Amino acid sequence: MAPPNLPLIYRLTFLYIEPCVALAGVYVALFDPVYLLRVIAPTATYDASMRMLFEQLAGSWLTLSFVLAVLGRQVTDWRIFRLVVMTVLVSDVANCISIVRTLGMGTILDAKVWRLDDWVNVVSSFPPVVVKVALLMGVGIDEGKMGKLA
Repeated sequence: MAPPNLPLIYRLTFLYIEPCVALAGVYVALFDPVYLLRVIAPTATYDASMRMLFEQLAGSWLTLSFVLAVLGRQVTDWRIFRLVVMTVLVSDVANCISIVRTLGMGTILDAKVWRLDDWVNVVSSFPPVVVKVALLMGVGIDEGKMGKLA
């Protein structure tokens, strides 16, 4: 079951795209943490003692994927669905702050200097925040139809 009154852009983003991206992150965190570290912290050097941190990160991303893909499909109350989105937004904002702190605002604002890894990191992190904020602001939502999603 999926929320029938939810506009397509939100349905695709929250119920399909983001859970899949999060699952890809889980895979990389568990099976290629050296690559993931290069993407998220280009100047850091991987050490085996970091393994637990990557496993915890994978667990967090797995939880976010579950919340969106499974819980998001079961919610019938618009207010609860908004809370689900807010929950994931909190994590996304923290992630975006860490990206800005790691790469620097100058790099974030100048796509000409981005490495391929920066493109992956920035493009997979910032646009979903914009989509979540748009949903929470009611962009494209007919509030009259959204009292109950099902």
